[in-house]
Amino acid sequence: MDTMGKNRVDHGLKPIAFALAAAIVVTTLKGCGGGGGSDSSAPAPVTLDGTVASGAPLSGAIVTVTDATGATATTTAGADGSYAADVTGMTSPFVVVARGVVGTAEDSLVSVQTSAGGGTTNVTPLTNAIAATLSSSGNPIDLATNIASEKANITATQVDASEAGFRAALGGVLTAVGASGNLITTKFAADGTSGMDKMLDLVQVNVQPAGEIQLQTIAAVQADDQGANAALPGAPTSLVLPKGTLPSASDSSSLPAPAAAVTFADLENIRQAVQACFAAGSRGTIAGGNLSAACAAAPIDGAYLHQGRNAAREFDDLLADPGMDGATFLSPTIIRQLSATKVLVQFPFRKVDGFTGFRVTVAENLVTGWTLVGNHRDFELFVNGFANRRIPLTAGQVSRLETGISLFVRNDPANFPRDADVQSANVSGPGLPGFVDMNNFGAGLTLVSLAGCDFMSITANACSSLWRLRINRLDNGAEIPFASLNPSLQALTANPYPTDTVLRTIQPNAVYKWSLTLVPGSPTAVKLGTTTVTYWDRLRSRPLTNEEIVKVSFLDMTADTQTLLTNFTGGGKPMIAWTRPSNAAPAYKASFFHGVFSDFQNTKLSDTSATISCAGNANCNPDGSGNYKANMSFVQSPGVNFSLFQLLSRNKYDTQIFSQYTR
Repeated sequence: MDTMGKNRVDHGLKPIAFALAAAIVVTTLKGCGGGGGSDSSAPAPVTLDGTVASGAPLSGAIVTVTDATGATATTTAGADGSYAADVTGMTSPFVVVARGVVGTAEDSLVSVQTSAGGGTTNVTPLTNAIAATLSSSGNPIDLATNIASEKANITATQVDASEAGFRAALGGVLTAVGASGNLITTKFAADGTSGMDKMLDLVQVNVQPAGEIQLQTIAAVQADDQGANAALPGAPTSLVLPKGTLPSASDSSSLPAPAAAVTFADLENIRQAVQACFAAGSRGTIAGGNLSAACAAAPIDGAYLHQGRNAAREFDDLLADPGMDGATFLSPTIIRQLSATKVLVQFPFRKVDGFTGFRVTVAENLVTGWTLVGNHRDFELFVNGFANRRIPLTAGQVSRLETGISLFVRNDPANFPRDADVQSANVSGPGLPGFVDMNNFGAGLTLVSLAGCDFMSITANACSSLWRLRINRLDNGAEIPFASLNPSLQALTANPYPTDTVLRTIQPNAVYKWSLTLVPGSPTAVKLGTTTVTYWDRLRSRPLTNEEIVKVSFLDMTADTQTLLTNFTGGGKPMIAWTRPSNAAPAYKASFFHGVFSDFQNTKLSDTSATISCAGNANCNPDGSGNYKANMSFVQSPGVNFSLFQLLSRNKYDTQIFSQYTR
């Protein structure tokens, strides 16, 4: 993901630039016949090729090669992630940047090649980590953007040392999957069966904006921590490398290999079955009991339950959507291996019109094969890191950057009646009040149910699920003192702010404890025989540090959109338009918050505008047009009016990235 914003690189198509010395010089052959012949001064063809993959191939990724002079060559990766770029006449070292879709998020991955003769140069999350260790800033893309100064760091000695260090640290995983060879230069197929590709399925790599590298394997937290249970799951095991630090064989214990590894190829029966279901237009629905033969054959357990959704709730919206006709279901991403026979997995899809989406659920290897079973929780919740840039359009207010943790418990009894059974929810864990370690989770935060909020809120005064750990000024990055925050924001912010050193101790897959208090006598309390439910969840990517948040690139709303927000009082549907700086993650949702209500529109990764329709709240025009009432209410709480346009992005590590404008 790495959404760094200071240095920009253009991934558009560019002509290949040739040095003058490489120009073809036509000479006349001397001797008998004096005729033409081969051009002996033409440079020999040079090609960079390899595989672009993050476990699954990055089909259609735009691959740009930058040479030591700044010249570029561009090509496109095939469906299998393979690419070949003609770099004839260009000067080593080379930096290869591949930009494509990982699941339903867009990402840029970097690799390097020092040989003047080109050759195999794979582009993967691990080559991206190698590139990060070479970059002066820790940002892999800066190797290409600042090639004039960075090329001195891309030597065969430095590249070989970094590659050898990562390969040594991954020794146990490589042995477990039967992989060998150089991580950059050994050819492999992203087919789920080659040893190198299996290794990419098992290893998760996160390069933070300031150069810290986090690695963990899907077995590092191997414990079935889904469902409702009171047993504390094991602490995560990960390898965290400060900027510029190389791993070694001594780090291999932090990257355990599962005894029986599950890869996306093992789940191919599910992907193929779902693909076949959506290949035809007539599918039926689960609730309607009229599924087509192809859809009825999909391996979904009869007792399926995930985050409070049965199979009909989980899949019928997709089945009934004509826009899903012919949708492509991409290779799944295993988030965690819960046991030898169970995984938490993301199944991404792409509609014909370019919209993307996914379902995260639990798959289990039953007697009949791999089957979707869900986590069997009665309620939906999650925890993940977020980065937020908030720009007020009111004079005198300070634009700010925020970093923290998003805490979500669904509060939607109109659509999920059992959500009304939750009286309150307490969450505790790293970064939350009172946390010490896995033996002392502290007091945590108590979330409450508010009318009009589709999630439980940290405060009783307004809808909010974002717990701020640091708040800085946007203009100079300076910390905004806690005492200067308004009282409503103080209620949503840690005091004191944790230092960057403390934030760096929050590991990927850190454990969070959810304690739900149920309404006595409610259906769920009767079903479970208790009024308290304990869930465990894990943070996939930690909150960003003070140093990192200033390097994130956010989406920019147009001047017309900002003017619309300033003047909007109701009526027609507002259209939000934006521009996307280089390396900013694309928006997947545009939202309009008004008073205690909110409306949204999902967007394609390529979209730069969205029209927001009003749906199901008191500010909607009652004629069902999706328009807003004239002179609609913006009252959020007594004496407080609230209006906000928001764009929501995410990176491949599921960090939420908010670009907000408010009046």
